[in-house]
Amino acid sequence: VKVSGIRRYPIKSCSGHEVQAAVVGRRGVVGDHDYLVINEANVFVTQRNSKKRGSFGVPSMCLVHPCPDGEEMMLKAPGMKDMWFPRRAYEDTVFEAQIWDDMCQVQEVSRAVSVWFTAFLAEERPGRYRLVRMVDDFVRQAKAGSAEVGFHDSYPFLIASEESRTELTRRMKGAPVPMDRMRPTIILSGCTRPHEEDTFGRIRIGTVDFQNLETCDRCPMPGIDQATGRKDGRPLKALARYR
Repeated sequence: VKVSGIRRYPIKSCSGHEVQAAVVGRRGVVGDHDYLVINEANVFVTQRNSKKRGSFGVPSMCLVHPCPDGEEMMLKAPGMKDMWFPRRAYEDTVFEAQIWDDMCQVQEVSRAVSVWFTAFLAEERPGRYRLVRMVDDFVRQAKAGSAEVGFHDSYPFLIASEESRTELTRRMKGAPVPMDRMRPTIILSGCTRPHEEDTFGRIRIGTVDFQNLETCDRCPMPGIDQATGRKDGRPLKALARYR
C-alpha cells in the first residue's frame, strides 16, 4: 500500500488541490482547512444542508478555487475577478464563530475578501458572508483522541483508497466517480480489497504515525458534482446499497 495522492482544502468546503508533499503541523496538514466561511449569524457555511444543528448549505462553494502562492492566496470563481490577500494579514478583532457544536475564536481575513464572497455566494443563497481564520493560540480538539483540528469536521485527516473509489464506480455502472467527491486528505492505492483502509488501526507515512479512530459519517458531499455544484445523488444511492 502506498500514498498515491495528497490533497489540501485551504478553505472549508471550497475546492481543493493536490500537492506533491505535505508537512504535518499541530492542526493537520499545514495549509489545510485554515479558513472558514460564515454567515451573518457567525455560523459556518458548507456545500451541504444537514439536519445537524447549525449546518448552512451553499453548494456553489465548490466553484471557489483558493490558490496559495507563497505568502499570498488567490481566490478564483466563475464570473468573479480574482481576489488576492496576504495569508499573514487579518483584522484585529477577535470574535466567536460556530462550527458544529464548537465555538471557535476567529478573525476576519479582510472586509474586501468578505465582500467578494458575499457577491459570489449570495447569487445562490442571499445573505452576507465573511471569511475568517482561527486565532493562532486557540485549541479545538478532534472528536476523539488528543489531536487538534482546524476547521475540519471531526478529525485532521481523511483517508480513502483508489480501490474504494473503483468499487463505487463499478456499482454505479456509470462514469468514474472523481476522488474530489470524497474530499480525502490522503489517497492510498494498492489495497487488497475495497474499503480495506477502514480496517487499518495505525498507518505510518514517512515519519508520521496516524491512528484510525473511526470511519467517516455518511456525508452529502459525494452527491454534489464538484465541477458544477449540481446535485448528483448516484454515489450516495450506490453507497447506501452496500455500505
